[in-house]
Amino acid sequence: MKTTTRWATVSTAAAVLFAGSAMGDLQGLDFQVTGVNHITGSNAPTGEHYTVAVYALVNSGDRLDAVAGDDNVDKMVSALPTGSFWQHPFGANDSSGINPALVGTFPSLAHDSFVTIGLLDSDDNALSTQGIDFGAFATGGDIFSNNGAWYITPADAQGEHVTIDGSDCSDTAAVLVAQLTVNGLDTVIHLEALFQGSDVGGATWQNTGSVDIAYTPITDCNENGIADNCDIADGTSSDANENGTPDECETLDCNENGLNDADEIADGTAGDCNGNGIPDECDIADGTSNDCDGNGQPDECQSNDCNGNGVPDNCDIADGTSEDCDGDGTPDECEPDSDGDGIIDDCEVPPNYVNIDNGGVYEFFADAIADADDGDRIEGLASAFTGETQAMDFNGKCVQFNVNDGAAVTDQDIILAGCGSFNVTSSNASLGTVYSGVHGTSRINVYDNMSMDSVIVRNGATLETSNADQLTEVSGLAMLRKDSTLDASGALTLGGTMLMDEGATVATGDGTINSGSMNAQGLILGDVSNLQQINVIDDLMQIGDITNDGTIDIWRGVYYVIGDVTNNGTINGDIDGGPGRRGGDETNGAQPGDGLNVSGNYNAGAAASLTKPHPYWAVRIGGHINLAINDSVKFHMSLAELHATGRSGEVQEIEVMGTDLGNTEDGLVQGEAGNFPLGTLRIDANTTARLVDTHDNDTLGQGAGEAFYCDTLVVDGYLDTNGFKVYANDVIINGEISSESDVVIINPPTPGDLNGDSSVDVLDLLLVIADWGSCPAEGCSNADITGDGVVDVLDLLSILQNWS
Repeated sequence: MKTTTRWATVSTAAAVLFAGSAMGDLQGLDFQVTGVNHITGSNAPTGEHYTVAVYALVNSGDRLDAVAGDDNVDKMVSALPTGSFWQHPFGANDSSGINPALVGTFPSLAHDSFVTIGLLDSDDNALSTQGIDFGAFATGGDIFSNNGAWYITPADAQGEHVTIDGSDCSDTAAVLVAQLTVNGLDTVIHLEALFQGSDVGGATWQNTGSVDIAYTPITDCNENGIADNCDIADGTSSDANENGTPDECETLDCNENGLNDADEIADGTAGDCNGNGIPDECDIADGTSNDCDGNGQPDECQSNDCNGNGVPDNCDIADGTSEDCDGDGTPDECEPDSDGDGIIDDCEVPPNYVNIDNGGVYEFFADAIADADDGDRIEGLASAFTGETQAMDFNGKCVQFNVNDGAAVTDQDIILAGCGSFNVTSSNASLGTVYSGVHGTSRINVYDNMSMDSVIVRNGATLETSNADQLTEVSGLAMLRKDSTLDASGALTLGGTMLMDEGATVATGDGTINSGSMNAQGLILGDVSNLQQINVIDDLMQIGDITNDGTIDIWRGVYYVIGDVTNNGTINGDIDGGPGRRGGDETNGAQPGDGLNVSGNYNAGAAASLTKPHPYWAVRIGGHINLAINDSVKFHMSLAELHATGRSGEVQEIEVMGTDLGNTEDGLVQGEAGNFPLGTLRIDANTTARLVDTHDNDTLGQGAGEAFYCDTLVVDGYLDTNGFKVYANDVIINGEISSESDVVIINPPTPGDLNGDSSVDVLDLLLVIADWGSCPAEGCSNADITGDGVVDVLDLLSILQNWS
């Protein structure tokens, strides 16, 4: 006897625990009988038995996270009236304890009784339980809990729905919640609980449900593994005489041509448009179906039957049953009549603006807004919107304004409120200057692409934009006033000038593309692609990567990049002598330590430029410092600091730059061909840095080898010189260097030259004699050349050894 999915009556009750409303919900409980008298071996039940998989039915895209019992809904799994659950000796109370490696040795383990969410065994299983006593269940008894749950977290994949063959013979979205094997085919399984999950948008739903499951055998006359009723329901089999038996299991020949009707329909010899298992010609001949237009196709099968009366629309119109005022071949009763006056919209002139909530109709936008209350919905024609001749001001009202029938195109100002929304539901939007509300959040939602001439986001306000193309274009001025936010769900493209006041934020889902000029400070959330000009006018934090193919000028402050920098253009440090918000010194703006602070890698192309021509500037890099610049004029860091901060946590590679001229100050001359000198090269205490030479910066050939020249080298962490030279006037080593011989002090002082006249002579000898003896308590003078705490003959010998 074959088995299949059976339907059970399920009761559900909503539990309102969350603000707002969730689109998802528990749709019921269902089950599949997965085996009957199928367990064999030494661990098999002693009598007849069957196994079921129990599912929670959800909407497509929803998930299930928890099955629980509380004071209102006891979580109960029981076998009635006298049955019991079969438990395998190596089984578990929940699926996380089922070891799939044992199933090959103990096949009956696959039919153990347990609870779950989504999975049949322990592989990738994050299921947990809380507050449930499984003691009785482990010995075949019930599960009861009024304060417990089995659950996963919303981040776990196993709660996602799968598609099962539902009890109504259709594909159904479901999540497995239990597998149960019971003794006795007359045993009824009862399961009730509180279920919680989330919909496709992430909103949480919660509902109760219960199910009673009884084993019922099925009929499968064609032995295809699918119950006859499901074959008929899903169209796999026809049932022309509606007796519940698929036609292929009977012999029908309505047209008396000696051929089985089902075979004719199957091979296309006869049509069966309504799927009733009877050829169309027989339906029409015996009056089962009508054919008003004599085309040989039953009326009920024709697609042009908008009113669903079984008569094609053309026949309804021809015999006067339906009117067709606009002559488009569609009966009037099937076309919109939004005002309910009996005249379809296509046959009357619609109003420019309609207030859906108060029923008012208006010629102009201003009139519609003036008559609206907070929360009202106003719909406007695209043609009326485009024809407006004055600014469209929402007057601070929280309305939802929709353009539903086409593109929203205007060069007028749009002054939004700090609440409500402006929506273009079926096309694109091309707008003039858009103003946010004076406070709160203003929203523009567009079905297609969206462009604005200019946008002004006022102090402390937020403007959110979204559209299907995920692209918001601003061709002119984009002004973000103090503490304001411009939030684009996709990408933001700028073609004009952007001005960001103190505390302003630009947030994007797919990054900012700048083809104009940005005067930036505050916060940028998302990647940036700069094609023209960015001026950092005060501290700027960007969380995301930046690709620079234009120019970035840092006037004052620090440009923090929490990400990677790819520079193919120019990055300058321009001291701003004008008024600034960060004053306090003679520049009235820039301060020591200003510059560029990158948490990730810094990559510069061969034609890139990095110029910081002032000792205030610092470039701090957390990742690899990969500089391919091959024009010394385009690299001006001879007064600035290059600081390897090591924030990336990896061995930090630093590209050596410059021709190895040996121990000479000639390598420190800025602008000379092949020279790339630094003011300071600093290796942070948190950094393990390694020098590399992957680019031919001095254009003398990769095999020539290059070196670093800097005024000061500071190593607070670890520097692996990797065989490359670092020449410096001043060297401060607080950490470690892999090879001290690779660090060369330019023109070091002569040993024994105590008076600093670049000569070791009698004057130095006299200084040793003058300080002869043990050093005083405050320490030795520089006459203690050997550093042993006493001025003696060893120091005298050092003078003589270096005599010049």
